[in-house]
Amino acid sequence: MTEEADKITKIHELIEHAREQMRGGPNNHAAYFINSAVQVDPDSKYALTTKSNFLAARDRYDEANLYLNRILSKNPQDVETLFEKGTLFANLGIYTEAMRYFEEAIHIREDEDIKQHAEYRKGYLEWNNECAKEYELEHKNDTKSEEKGK
Repeated sequence: MTEEADKITKIHELIEHAREQMRGGPNNHAAYFINSAVQVDPDSKYALTTKSNFLAARDRYDEANLYLNRILSKNPQDVETLFEKGTLFANLGIYTEAMRYFEEAIHIREDEDIKQHAEYRKGYLEWNNECAKEYELEHKNDTKSEEKGK
């Protein structure tokens, strides 16, 4: 086995241990195994994406974004990572930024499944954004009516 293959095997083992720990509940050592995977290869897309997802699931979005940025610094056209960034921003409610990443992933089109999923997410965000605008408009009108009634 080569050194690179050994690294990949070790990373997969560590992340599998992390997944086992996450299934064990809140008092676990998943972070230890994920951090260890990143230490084995600080440029491993698999380890960095896992770390990002782990942090995002704990509402540590800024840190999660840093790990995605590390992947994109090596490969700015990584469609899966662009999609992950879009999802991260969508979860934060920053829809224009999310749409930008989904559109970029669609433009690059490395994988048909990702393209379809990104199109769906983009459409959902556009719809959600319209609903938010309508709600704001209705709420603004309700506030004006209340002020007139005073």
